[in-house]
Amino acid sequence: MNIHKLPLKTKEPRGCRWIDGDPRTENWHYCNKRTSKPGGSWCAEHLVRVYRNEEELARPNRAA
Repeated sequence: MNIHKLPLKTKEPRGCRWIDGDPRTENWHYCNKRTSKPGGSWCAEHLVRVYRNEEELARPNRAA
């Protein structure tokens, strides 16, 4: 995965708002890839992780 890091002084996202790392520490950054649509908040990769349909949410968690 190619993450476009912003300098640590800048924490405002300029693209995808997906957070990589623990935001409770200083060692985190936004994905910042180009958003999937103008004015959007997520790149195509993270858009499918953020929005899930009801069928997916109803499935039992297989990791448990």
